[in-house]
Amino acid sequence: MKYRKIATKIPDPIINLIVRERKPAKFISDLVLLAFSYYLSFLLRFDFSIPDNQNGVFLYSLPAAVLIPLVFFILFDFYNSVWSFWSLRELKQLIVVYSLSVLVILILAISAWIGLDLPLVPRSIFVLHCAIGLLLLGGLRMGYRMFMERSPLPAHTAKRIIIVGAGQSSEMLIRQIHKDPRLHYKVVGLIDDDESKHHKKIHGVCVLGPRDIIPQAVRAKAVDEVIISVPSATSKQMQAIVRQCELSGVPFRTLPGPKELMDGQVVFNRVRKVKIDDLLGREQSVMDEDRVRSLLEGKRVMVTGAAGAIGSELCRQIMKFKPASLLAVDKDENGSFYLGLQLSGYDGFKYVVVNAANARKMAYLFEKHKPQVVFHAAAYKHVPCMEAAPDESVMNNLGVTKTVADLSVKFGVEKFVQISTDKAVYPTNIMGASKRLCELYVQKISRNGRKGFMSVRFGNVIGS
Repeated sequence: MKYRKIATKIPDPIINLIVRERKPAKFISDLVLLAFSYYLSFLLRFDFSIPDNQNGVFLYSLPAAVLIPLVFFILFDFYNSVWSFWSLRELKQLIVVYSLSVLVILILAISAWIGLDLPLVPRSIFVLHCAIGLLLLGGLRMGYRMFMERSPLPAHTAKRIIIVGAGQSSEMLIRQIHKDPRLHYKVVGLIDDDESKHHKKIHGVCVLGPRDIIPQAVRAKAVDEVIISVPSATSKQMQAIVRQCELSGVPFRTLPGPKELMDGQVVFNRVRKVKIDDLLGREQSVMDEDRVRSLLEGKRVMVTGAAGAIGSELCRQIMKFKPASLLAVDKDENGSFYLGLQLSGYDGFKYVVVNAANARKMAYLFEKHKPQVVFHAAAYKHVPCMEAAPDESVMNNLGVTKTVADLSVKFGVEKFVQISTDKAVYPTNIMGASKRLCELYVQKISRNGRKGFMSVRFGNVIGS
């Protein structure tokens, strides 16, 4: 009880310092290592037999040799770094700061010899002290990191994986797996088509060969799963890799592509199953950004059907070109909410839950926001559903298009783009026929002098 009362009187910062931050332990370990480094420097300088006249030199210069580096470490905030994540960056900082502190010690020793007539410390001592100190201090920190990264899992309990790709993303995955034993993975090999990497090692993991050997490598290494880590792979490359993974007979997953890794962070929990859009049979089309920017930058834009697959992607792309404002219109309250969360960081974005078939409310929005560019993506799209409800298909698709297009004419919209479908080409179903009627209506407006009114046909849209 007595000790508990004393403990309650200790200020919180001191408790944090002692218990949580471990700064005293770091400070004391550095102090001991610096003293040992300085003593070992004298031993090496004098062949492990320090002359009697140098014992006094050692003792009077020891405090400076130990305390000055410690002062530098405190000034440069060394003791707030986490040794578990000690890296090359911290090593470079240690080399610079410690070398600078030893230089200061040397200058003080020479000054003391000149000004105070004290015995001169041999200059080779400082060279040795710098080299030995760096080895000891850096070794302690790196050793601590290696100890913390040790895997407590027996090898037979971890899932054995090979990673396809031997680039930067794979290096980051291996490093994370080695750091975090809770992932329960063991990387037993890498696959890469670059012959210059074959039989080389990344963090101790060997590059076994090209993608053609995936099935053999899986059998030889008793692999449980294959991870594809080639974010920059083309569709043809992905198809070839997936084909080999399927032949291997084990589960396989992939790291997302650059679009999903916009923040540049490669973490294991982003590994997912291969999706159909990873295997598209064509290269990604390159957008003419200058022409798009001239259409959208500084303009007031409206998108109908904004919470749908096409409409939401339109909104995401439009905001990249800095419009003056973007009004996202959709009757889907849930989809509008999540679209608003995604684009909340952009200035000028606003969503409103409105059924575009409501001509009165749409007229109010046109009058209030005065859009200059309208993308009309609101429509029913599923062919089987529209076959069962042909009247709804026509009333919604054609009716809403007529409402939005007429209002665009009335309020002087500069560009009107109606999102259509390839099913409007010689339509064989109700949905396609209703979209063809929409195209004809927009064509009629365009032929009457509104050249900025047009329709764009989409093929099958992944995720739509």
